[in-house]
Amino acid sequence: MGFHYMLSIVALSIVNAIKDIFLRFQIPFSKLRGQCCDGCSTIAGAKSGVATRIQEIQPRAVFTHCYGHALNPKDLIMEVLRLNIQQLKVSIEGLFLRV
Repeated sequence: MGFHYMLSIVALSIVNAIKDIFLRFQIPFSKLRGQCCDGCSTIAGAKSGVATRIQEIQPRAVFTHCYGHALNPKDLIMEVLRLNIQQLKVSIEGLFLRV
């Protein structure tokens, strides 16, 4: 779909750009079923964010916070370390329990 030049990055301008893209590609808004973005207030704002404004146009366009943005890197690192330690423990136990 390419890039879209934005004069402003307020919610209304972003919504207008999205509507323009749908129009250019002849995609009816009635087909829209979901939206996935980061959780910044311009996008996810409950009163006048992009997601809210799009849901006013198409109520079935459910907003989901992007899981890539929702990840906490510290938690992810700790989980990887925990799994690696478990595997190491099993390997060491296997070495000493061999008969």
